[in-house]
Amino acid sequence: MKKWLYFLTFLLSITISYGCNQVSQKESTVDSLEMITKGEWEYRTSVDEMYDTKVYFARKQAETSVGIMNILIRFRNDDGNQVFLDLKGSLFDFGYNKKNFVTIRFDKDEPVKYVVRPLDNGSDQSVALSKPIDFIKRAKSATTILIETPIFNESTQLFKFEMDNPLKWEH
Repeated sequence: MKKWLYFLTFLLSITISYGCNQVSQKESTVDSLEMITKGEWEYRTSVDEMYDTKVYFARKQAETSVGIMNILIRFRNDDGNQVFLDLKGSLFDFGYNKKNFVTIRFDKDEPVKYVVRPLDNGSDQSVALSKPIDFIKRAKSATTILIETPIFNESTQLFKFEMDNPLKWEH
């Protein structure tokens, strides 16, 4: 009987310890996300080792109650400029009989509809925008970007991206 009591006490202490660790990890994640949300475009360059060419990236993040959206811009020599929308904590809802587009507004301009396509990996968390050159051209002069998209179990949601400086992109 004492062995069972010791064993249950041991399991309880591990469970409590694990739960406390998870809470502290979530708190630090939220703090870092708030810093990114309030910031500027982030830029990065990497080298494609296979072809010895540079790959350029830009990223901007916005957070709402339903999740986090990233705008990701990528330039590679073999396929040019591409623009992706990536969700964390939610799923896009371009299901049966629904239109496969998002509506984007740059500053005070009229909203523009961009057709989206799912990525080859089949994920409902990432899509590629049609007309990436048009998006980049407009983003290069905008300090506010609003993206309206259907979210699974949440209807249509608005993500607001604000920055002091527009996108700097020369690729």
